[in-house]
Amino acid sequence: MLEDAAQRGDAEASFRIGQALAYCLRYRPVPAAQLTQMLASAIAEVGDAVRIGGRPVGDDRNIDLFLYAHAEGERLCAGTDSLRETPPAGTAYGHIARAAAQGHPGAMALYPQVAFEEFQDPAALVDNATKVARRRDLARTMLEAAIRAGEPDALRNAAGAYASDGWLPADPPRALAYWFAYLGTPDGQRLPEGLRMEMETKFLHGQPADTVGEARAVHGNSLQRMTGAWGTADDTYARTSPHHRGSPAGRLSARRSPAGPAGGGGGTARCPGRQRRTRLPAQGAGPGADAGAGQPVISRH
Repeated sequence: MLEDAAQRGDAEASFRIGQALAYCLRYRPVPAAQLTQMLASAIAEVGDAVRIGGRPVGDDRNIDLFLYAHAEGERLCAGTDSLRETPPAGTAYGHIARAAAQGHPGAMALYPQVAFEEFQDPAALVDNATKVARRRDLARTMLEAAIRAGEPDALRNAAGAYASDGWLPADPPRALAYWFAYLGTPDGQRLPEGLRMEMETKFLHGQPADTVGEARAVHGNSLQRMTGAWGTADDTYARTSPHHRGSPAGRLSARRSPAGPAGGGGGTARCPGRQRRTRLPAQGAGPGADAGAGQPVISRH
């Protein structure tokens, strides 16, 4: 039993329990053929009346996001039937924090995603300011340790942390360097093109033209020295970024969208059953941050 193993100090067991509590309680397996039929029926029913990120539901980029979210749900939640039927005691944060304290790279990368779940509104953040600040500092330390351990999810979460709507002081070049490094990992290479484009558009929004150059020249090289595991941000950007016209993704983007990258507000493909996230104000920012910032906008016309 995973719970017994976790009680005995098994970090992997604690991580798996925490991950299941964070992502999988409302997950329900859907066979690929059934998902395809569901998507086809939904597209036929709503047509252009419902839009996601400003695009019709049936847009190829939206379909890619649906399929990616489905695949991620299966990857994260496969084998969790018993945990979903009888959820273990404790919280996702409690189990992840225990595994992270034992040095589990996956738990250290996931720690920032669960550390603030109990603070579900700005008032709770203010009322627990000392605890929030302590967890924020620990989350940053955990991310850095997970990156040094070679955990890809830590790169992705660090990119979000340093974005303009992240929970650390905004540093767009640093966010881009982490993002480009993530794209060089196998996990990053599974991302659908539309999601890559939207995330980079978010990171680059309102930034000067030399932001990418700074990400490559400064933060990218220091990140390579820290990890020793991935190519430079320059290499990864050239290979994978839809905003780099010389890359395969960039050439594809240019053919599909001659006017340049589409869609502004960025977005995150949520895995099925993922808990609601409260947007944590960046260090030094006020508590009134928008809890839905950075998520795809679904609109009905």
